[in-house]
Amino acid sequence: MIEDSDEIKLKREERKQKFGQLHDFKSEYTVDQLIADLTVYFDNEVDFDLKKLRAQASRPGILKSIVEAAVKNNTHPVSEFLKYLVKSSTKE
Repeated sequence: MIEDSDEIKLKREERKQKFGQLHDFKSEYTVDQLIADLTVYFDNEVDFDLKKLRAQASRPGILKSIVEAAVKNNTHPVSEFLKYLVKSSTKE
């Protein structure tokens, strides 16, 4: 059981370090920064359709709402945008 706890702590630390590499979003966060943060967060290992992601993030009110959710949930807009994408894809 101790190993599970250590692994959880390690994963949390890795996540914290990863978020530390991303843009500050508390003032004037842009769609361009969000797209750049997505590629950094996934170590450029995921082949995203950046044009489609940019179109989604550019929809009126989306960026503002994911930034607000990130502040509220103490996360980052990258996490909130991924949640948004999953939710919106399951509605279709």
